[in-house]
Amino acid sequence: RILMPLLVGWPIVFAAIIAALSWAAWVKNGGAFPEGPPPPAPSFMPDDFPLTHLWFLYVLLLFYAVMLAARGIATVLDPRDRLSRAMDAVLRVLVTRHAWPLLAVPVAAALYAIPTWYMWFGIPTPDKSLYPNLAASVAYGLAFAVGWALQRQPALLADIARRWPANLAVAVLALAACFALAGFESPATPAPGDATTLGYAAAYGVCAWAWSFALIGVALRFASGYSPTRRYLADASYWMYIAHLPVVMSAQVIAFQLSWPWWIEFPLLLIAVVAVLLASYQLIVRDGVIGAVLNGTRRPRRAVSDAARTEPAAVSTTSADPA
Repeated sequence: RILMPLLVGWPIVFAAIIAALSWAAWVKNGGAFPEGPPPPAPSFMPDDFPLTHLWFLYVLLLFYAVMLAARGIATVLDPRDRLSRAMDAVLRVLVTRHAWPLLAVPVAAALYAIPTWYMWFGIPTPDKSLYPNLAASVAYGLAFAVGWALQRQPALLADIARRWPANLAVAVLALAACFALAGFESPATPAPGDATTLGYAAAYGVCAWAWSFALIGVALRFASGYSPTRRYLADASYWMYIAHLPVVMSAQVIAFQLSWPWWIEFPLLLIAVVAVLLASYQLIVRDGVIGAVLNGTRRPRRAVSDAARTEPAAVSTTSADPA
């Protein structure tokens, strides 16, 4: 469900992105392609590979490989599972003792260590190479590990749900600190590596984790019951993620020709893009082979509804489809 969408989807998505870029060039040049050679193409070598937005699937596959290998080694070297129990204890302290800001430390250190960090953009996107950068590996790898560990202790989710107001307050304050340090516009030069850069890296790490715990808590507190609408959107979200970028780019080409005020264009194009993606999901994905690959075989609607009514809320949230 991760590998196949990447292998099959990437060539189609990349071709659609090239088509959208070509259309944009044709429109901006008055209905003709610009003269001269096109921009240089990537080499498609490991250090120059355009993963596009599907970098997320690629990096996720790497995390799965590392985690499964680590589990295999631990099974041999630690047959009594002492390491896993120690990790469980650490996670309990982080969640129940309000010590989760410690998770921001490695994120901040990895970001601050980047010599050419454009701090306004946060974690550098690992989309141009098959070798993920250090900051992305640390930040996303840590999040992956915490999520994996939470599945071993679903009772901790109740604590996260109970403390969502405090985590939300920290998230808002950390976000305000980020804007106070970096401003509302991206500088044209990399961060200078001074005290302001270090402060922003620390605030960014806290902000990322605070929002994560706050939003998880809000979802557990207010949206843990079964909802046909939320279930449908959750099922559609994986397809929408894979297919959205060329659709959004095509919408931008249309917006360029309209020249309407942004406050009209933006909501209309947002609605149109979502409508196109949902329609394509319903017509060609949901009940077909693509839907089975992305989300697994769907259970009958009545069975899903009956199961949701009988399962406790905490269990149903932890067993929900990860997509």
